[in-house]
Amino acid sequence: MSASSGNATNRPSANGCANCCRCRCNADFYGKRSRSNAGIGAFFGIIIYMNWRDHNPPHIHACYGDHGALVSLNGKVLNGSLPKRALSLVFEWLVIHHDELFEDWALAQQCKPLNTIEPLE
Repeated sequence: MSASSGNATNRPSANGCANCCRCRCNADFYGKRSRSNAGIGAFFGIIIYMNWRDHNPPHIHACYGDHGALVSLNGKVLNGSLPKRALSLVFEWLVIHHDELFEDWALAQQCKPLNTIEPLE
């Protein structure tokens, strides 16, 4: 299977998020958290999650429709892409919730439950 077909190898898919955001974010954020990741926020159709014990640098996975991106907590796109408007909303959310996101990152590294973070309004 190729990495873009949503296999379980946890390699980035063609849209940049590991294992296809459509299947992971929607199921994980809306009440079916897996053992490897947790949804921490959702706004304007964008779903944000973190993986437990994920690689550095500290980052989030942002999903919007068929698009996905890994975005560092300092606001750099590490992999993938989002539509311009969705990405600007993610950046705005990162700035507002900077400290909370780093707290969740620390919890994720210890495989502890993560805090849900307020959405943009």
